[in-house]
Amino acid sequence: NLGDSTEVGGSSEPAADGSGGGSGQTGSKPYAVAVSGILVQNSIRSDATAALTDIMVTHAGDVTVQADQASTITATVTSTVESKLKPGDEAGKTSLALGGVIAGNAILGSASATITGSTLGDTANAGKVGAVTAAATNEAAITATVDSTVESSGTAVGVTLAANKIGVPSQNFLLDLVDALAGTDLATTIQGQSPFTARASIASTPIDATGAVTVSALSHATIASTI
Repeated sequence: NLGDSTEVGGSSEPAADGSGGGSGQTGSKPYAVAVSGILVQNSIRSDATAALTDIMVTHAGDVTVQADQASTITATVTSTVESKLKPGDEAGKTSLALGGVIAGNAILGSASATITGSTLGDTANAGKVGAVTAAATNEAAITATVDSTVESSGTAVGVTLAANKIGVPSQNFLLDLVDALAGTDLATTIQGQSPFTARASIASTPIDATGAVTVSALSHATIASTI
């Protein structure tokens, strides 16, 4: 942005020779100011649950209880703020550029696979099942890029805050800012934690199987952030 403000001043006094006279002055003060602010928040909450409860299976092939949850956030924020005066007008003039970017990404989720209070196979009647599996997989990935540029022929100020979280809500950017500057964890303390978990279990369930009995839980989370 480029603008002009004009100041006009005048005076009128008798001249030394008695004639009336007047003088006027006009001053031009070019200035350029650019201001930009961006606030972005992305969040995912996803839960996967699979359960076999209070069920009797006297004869069967493989028995599988499986829960898979996968969440992905890919976010790119690009901000360019530019404030420049015309070449040759910089001396004594005002050029100001202010740019702010706040970006938050959060993933909450869980996966649960359970076999509880059931009977798999009937030993008394030679009933069997094949392999028995309870498996839960919980995966999350955040890939975040913030590209912020602030340019000015005078003063340039840029502020960037990026908060990427898995298992913790991202709802209060003020707490995120304090945590980023002070190295604290107030956001988790005040807002609470939502564990990013995978749970698999077989409980209170007699099993007569010809194959393997497998209980598996996998939780995997990654964050790649570039500023």
